[in-house]
Amino acid sequence: MLSMSFGYAATKDNNKDLGQLNKAYQITQQSFVDLDLSFVETLYTKDAVYVPGNSKKSTIVGTPAIRASYEEFFSKVKAKQAQVRIDFRVTQRRYHPERVTDVGYYLIEFRPAENSEQPTTHFAGKFVYVFEKQSDGKWQIAVDAASHTDTKHYMSAKPHKDSYYGSAPETINNGWKKKK
Repeated sequence: MLSMSFGYAATKDNNKDLGQLNKAYQITQQSFVDLDLSFVETLYTKDAVYVPGNSKKSTIVGTPAIRASYEEFFSKVKAKQAQVRIDFRVTQRRYHPERVTDVGYYLIEFRPAENSEQPTTHFAGKFVYVFEKQSDGKWQIAVDAASHTDTKHYMSAKPHKDSYYGSAPETINNGWKKKK
């Protein structure tokens, strides 16, 4: 019987790929802090498909439409003079030379304006990213699917070898740990 392995052997190219893939999460994280939409064109393929976690929204196709979706969210944050952060925990990664699928959890922290006297709130979700390697060697997201879940799943997520594993609040309403 023929046995095949679809894992990956650690090579210099793979390590470079893994670094690029993990960097996508850091870029997204910083873009949420800065409310900067440029990450969409940087990280998504032109014909990317985005399945938002909000069940009332339809599937979104193409970077202009994906950007518009994030712009709507960021505009609400700005209008409330709030801050928003996101972080990710990749729990599964399927690596192939031209396509990588990451599965995991995300946590969004929403901090209202200080004068609002409202508490910080957290929202969690599950996600699947399908990255495709472009002709220039860069990895971009071709499929982004999300759904809401309980924050406990993010908090208890186990790291996957060589995959991005973000920080977490010390408590769900106490802000993010500072990275050392």
